[in-house]
Formats: sequence, structure tokens, C-alpha cells
Amino acid sequence: FLGRIGSDVGGGLCQLSNLIFWMTLHTPLTVVERYRHSHDVFPDTNRTQPFGSGATCAYPHRDLMIRNDTEQPFQLCVQVGKQVLKGEWRAPAPPVCRYEIVERNHRMDQASWGGYVRHNELYRRIYDLEGGLLEEEFLFAKRQEARQALGLGDEPLVVSCWGSLGAREMNKKIAQFMKCECEDNTPFHHIHATGSFGWRWMPDYVREQGVDLAAQPRIEMREYIYDMPQVLAAADLIICRAGAATIAEVCASGTPCIMVPSPNVTGNHQEKNARVLERSGAAAVVREADCDGKSLYETAKSILSDAGRMRAMRASARNMAVVDAAERIYQTALDLAKH
Repeated sequence: FLGRIGSDVGGGLCQLSNLIFWMTLHTPLTVVERYRHSHDVFPDTNRTQPFGSGATCAYPHRDLMIRNDTEQPFQLCVQVGKQVLKGEWRAPAPPVCRYEIVERNHRMDQASWGGYVRHNELYRRIYDLEGGLLEEEFLFAKRQEARQALGLGDEPLVVSCWGSLGAREMNKKIAQFMKCECEDNTPFHHIHATGSFGWRWMPDYVREQGVDLAAQPRIEMREYIYDMPQVLAAADLIICRAGAATIAEVCASGTPCIMVPSPNVTGNHQEKNARVLERSGAAAVVREADCDGKSLYETAKSILSDAGRMRAMRASARNMAVVDAAERIYQTALDLAKH
């Protein structure tokens, strides 16, 4: 630690949680709660799995929680040997996918206390049994930490926003959307950004729908979303416009989306943008004139209830992302400057 070799407390519990966590990442099971170790005791030489891919358990403060969203049971089997732990997940049916865990953006950052902190991002690649890549998804370096920071539980997170100013008609539709949520016992957490003008109108719209936000902790209304990178990392679905910057963010985060293009733009360019994502399978597109709050709500519920569609939307969005756009712009500017 801090460049020095020393002793520390350790034992079998973390080794067991490491094993269970690593095995789970190679199954369709869902990790609900997981904490990284405070420091990494394994050398980089001959490392067989990425840095930061372990899980710590410390009763009663840190848990490893796993949920089975599939239609078949899973049985955890662990064997304790003299020198090694062995484990496996068993299920009645053979696997239909195989998994690979990879890392990106591995770096050392100087911390405020003078030392250095190691960071990376973990991704999981999901392949069919013939080796075809089905999906690449963010793992816990972003999503779980973002959800914990936002105080979310297991419920899905839906985000809706219409731009910094707000859109009067779409805010009215979201007020209707909120009414549907309440009538349906708020099946997900919802963060809505009203925009600056919408912040003045929205409380009246919500009251007209009979919604008492003070009694609905899962419905959160903000003027702006200042922590959008964190919120997008935690989100399961975003309902939004289809401007170029919004599309870039949605694709980079791989967030499934319902796009309602603004009709008040030159050449109807937002709908043209949105249809590109729709054709790739990354977005559902609804014209403003053709929707109301109830239809938006039913569309959102339909997407959230279809795990296969959600996976496909995430994969399609990430395939369209240009995550090194800043580097490309920099290199282009540099090349132009040389000439």
C-alpha cells in the first residue's frame, strides 16, 4: 500500500466472495449488490483476470447479493480443499451463451491525500455458442456505483428530459405519465427534468393530474439533472428528444431509449436522427403528435418488461457510439494545423 509491502487482515470470506462473484459474471444471473476491495493484493504478473474483478464481504457491512431473473433455478456448489476453493453454478438446462470479462481505461490517478488510486472499467462480452458477439455491457465500475450513489434499490430507473428550457406540451404528457405510474403502484423509479421554464409550469400540471409528489418517493422531479453522467450510468431507460448531443450521450452510455423528436426544428432533423437509431434497434421513436402520457407509459413498461429487447437496444446503441470522438477531433485539428 502506497508503494510499500505490509501485512493486513484477510481470510477465506473474501476469497469465497471473489469466487462466487467471478462465476456469477459468467452466467445470466444478476449481481444486485457488490463492493470492490479497498486495495488489490494480487500482483499484476501472470494475472488471469482483470484488476478490480473481485468482491469483498464484511459482515454486517458489505454484502454480495445475486438475483435470478431467469426462468430456471440455479444451485451454487462450493468445495473447500486444502489449498483451493472450487465452485460452480448448476442449472437444469445447458447454457445458451458464453461470457468474457474485459477491462478498459486502466489508469492511476493522484488522490487529494497524496497517494495514487487505481481505476478501471469492467465490461462483459456476451457471445452465442458459435462465437458471435451478442452484446458488450458496462459492469460495475459505473452502473452499480451510480445506482448506489443515487440511493436506488432493485427497481428500474426511468429518466425523462426535454432540454434545458423544457417543452410545455411534453411536460404535460409526463404529468399524465406520472399519473399512470401512481395508478400502477410506481413500478420503477422515475427522474424527470422539467427544464427552466417547465420548472414553473410542472407543479400545476402534476396537481391537475391528481399526483402528490410528496407521497411518491419513487417519482423525482428536478429542474435540471446536473449529474447526468451518473444518472445515465444508472438508468435502464431514457425518454428524451433526438438532438445530436443527446443521441451521442445515449449511444455512449448504451441506454435504451424512447425518443420523441421535437417538431419545432429546421428540416425535421430530430426525427431523421431518431429514425437512424430506430432502424438499428437502439431506440423506439414516437412522434409528439401521436402520443400522450398513457401511451408513453405503456411503451416504457413494454420495453422494461422485455429483457431480450433491452439487451438488444443496449448493444445497438453502443455499436453506434463514437466513444473516441474527442480524440478524433483533436487529431483532425492537429493534422490541419500542420498544413
